[in-house]
Amino acid sequence: MRLSLKWLQKFVDIELSAQEIADKLVMSGTEVERIEQIGEGLEHVIIGEVIKLAHHPHADNLKVASVAVGRGETPLQIVCGAPNIAEGQKVALVRAGNKLPDGREILKKEIRAVSSEGMLCFEEELGLGPDQSGIMVLPSDAPLGVTLMKYLDMYDTIFHLSITPNRPDCLSVLGLAREIAALVRAPLQETKVEVHEGDTKIENVLDVFLENTDECQMYCARVITGVRMRASPQWLKNYLSAAGVRSINAVVDITNYVMIELGAPLHAFDFDKLNGEGMKKLVVRRAQKGEKLTTLDGVERNLSEADLIMEDGKKVIDLLCVMGGDNTKIDDPTHTIVLQAPIADKVLIRKTSQRLGVRSEAEMRFERGIAPELPQKAIEKAAEMIEQICKGTALRGIIMHQRKMQENAPIEVQYSYVHKLLGREFAKQEIFEILQRLKFRVEESGAGAFLAVPPSFRLDISIPADVVEEIGRMYNYNNLEGDPLCGDLRPQKLDQHFENQRRVKSALVRLGFSEVYNYSFYSGKILGTAGFPRENHMRVRNPLNEDQEFLRVSLLPGLLKNIAHNLHEADDIRLFEVGRVFLAGKSGELPVQPTVCAAVWCVKKDAQSMLYRKHKGVFEEILSDLSLRDFVDFKVGPHGMNLFLKDQKEAIGMIEQLNTQLLQDFKIKHSAVYFELNVDMLAGFVAKRVSYEDLPKFPRMKRDMSFDFPLGAPDRGACVGYNEISAYFATLSSPVIRVQLIDEYVSASENKRSLAFRFIYGSPERTLENKEVEMREKKIIGEMKNCFNATLRGSGERIPERA
Repeated sequence: MRLSLKWLQKFVDIELSAQEIADKLVMSGTEVERIEQIGEGLEHVIIGEVIKLAHHPHADNLKVASVAVGRGETPLQIVCGAPNIAEGQKVALVRAGNKLPDGREILKKEIRAVSSEGMLCFEEELGLGPDQSGIMVLPSDAPLGVTLMKYLDMYDTIFHLSITPNRPDCLSVLGLAREIAALVRAPLQETKVEVHEGDTKIENVLDVFLENTDECQMYCARVITGVRMRASPQWLKNYLSAAGVRSINAVVDITNYVMIELGAPLHAFDFDKLNGEGMKKLVVRRAQKGEKLTTLDGVERNLSEADLIMEDGKKVIDLLCVMGGDNTKIDDPTHTIVLQAPIADKVLIRKTSQRLGVRSEAEMRFERGIAPELPQKAIEKAAEMIEQICKGTALRGIIMHQRKMQENAPIEVQYSYVHKLLGREFAKQEIFEILQRLKFRVEESGAGAFLAVPPSFRLDISIPADVVEEIGRMYNYNNLEGDPLCGDLRPQKLDQHFENQRRVKSALVRLGFSEVYNYSFYSGKILGTAGFPRENHMRVRNPLNEDQEFLRVSLLPGLLKNIAHNLHEADDIRLFEVGRVFLAGKSGELPVQPTVCAAVWCVKKDAQSMLYRKHKGVFEEILSDLSLRDFVDFKVGPHGMNLFLKDQKEAIGMIEQLNTQLLQDFKIKHSAVYFELNVDMLAGFVAKRVSYEDLPKFPRMKRDMSFDFPLGAPDRGACVGYNEISAYFATLSSPVIRVQLIDEYVSASENKRSLAFRFIYGSPERTLENKEVEMREKKIIGEMKNCFNATLRGSGERIPERA
């Protein structure tokens, strides 16, 4: 909202600077975005008169004007192309050598061989309005040589404010004046309104019926006759311009002026355009299906049964509290008008506004709430101004329909509660004085408490904390002394569920995976491509589109789509996602929604078995980060390998080599491995604490050995065989500390599979000698031969033929 300092001073006599006012508003809860000085940059714009006008000798669209700028001064020659320029006009002029408000410098120069000594300005160039159709033409009595801003009296300071939604009372000059008057302890000055009514009674010419007073809680109307449609006086235009509102005509400008000053929107429409002769009858009701209304912006709107409208017995004339109808708008022939000021259900207004995409200053105020006393006050103020400016006469009386409005209830506040929230002891008199400045009614309640009744315009005050907030912001929070916080600092209890997610994500990112985020829905087509049965899915009743028809039961389809989309970008793609899946429960129950981590690794060159083992290594790394490596078992399942927590019957994860047909269905031509981990099932499992060991005091030795294994050995699948080997290595004692698989090579022609291992030797007491390690290696070679029929690579021993 834009607040004019000059307008504000009509209500509050204030001597503070603009910055001091802004500081007080900010500390009381009203954000000041910036301060603008109206008139800056216009010091050199003066009033001139076109005394002679001639055609430009070398350009058909240009004219050469001789412009007088004051008594005793030589007229200026100015070349101008404005279509509305004429002799005798008073115009806004900038001499050569001066600048426009936007910083452009006006230079004396020749235009098509004719010298031009200045510029005649449009409203838009001066920042005084949107008009770009021609130069700004002033009244004939405008004095020559005087600065434009002095003549128009437009010097002003504008505060650009951000009003919070809970303070509709501050969407008006009066409301902000109340705030500032309370802040600076100054009286609020309100002028008395006087409307001189005619002899004809309003009930003889107009009747209004409300079908539902719960939806339209108040309706005020006045009829004004003898209205002379004219342009607004300059002072009214200035106020509206300061508020950012374009001048239209006097009647519309008055309704906008009253809305900005008091905060109650008004609508004026042409009485003679209503249906019927003599007595006019209006009805406020819900719209009916199929009804339409062309609104003031020229758009034909299809109305729904949720919209609140007004009709005259023949046609819809108003979308109540949202926008008026074009069929009753006021124009030049209008001489009798109806002024209306309603209060309607805020929810209905909001829904209609959202559905139709109509947002306006008036609609926003209706939506946030109007104080019950404002409609009549606003309609009387507008009637008085129309009488003074447009010479209209109001009919006797005012139409008033009002449901009994609920008054603000008294709020009991303990004095100790004020101290508790603000951290300062306030005297009773101090609290009463602050609240009375804000127009609260305050009285003692007894037992260390007081009663505060908010004023009718404060729709946001309902609980004791609201009252204490008012005391704090009026006292100024900067004046409250700070006290150190006292209390026990207790460590925050770690949420194991989120900690597990964090560890899983960190491990995958460290291992080169990228995280993706997919929608929780997929289409029936993708569902079929992935081979998932529809009956296992929950269908969305009103999907946004066909691609979001089913709730997902797996993260795999989304990841495969991501892989296919990015396959041309790299040869090695590693993607993962952590999210919920939706598993259908019993009929009528909500789905089970476990959090799952899933990852796909797709490589163009690796053999399937090697990629599978690498992916299993990723899985093991995650388990190590979760301190679960010693608490899980891998077991072969129908589609791959399942992962079980010890003593648990339900699998918590799985690794699967994706079949070629599935990958081809997703247009992926390379090998891919998929794993899935149910993160929720880990949350309740007590993981062992991470143990640390001291750095070794003595150097360790690393030796690599490769062993050849026969391909045809019974029960020697790639993963099962390695598990047995790992189990053997786990039995090795000192000086073997650790064994790692570092390479694999399969040769079908030589009937062998070679596995390379790195053995790490060490002693906590001394440095090992080579012969000790060599003796241990000979023993390992022999045991590998006996247990797995494996030979040391390069030893010359022959691998048996396939069985």
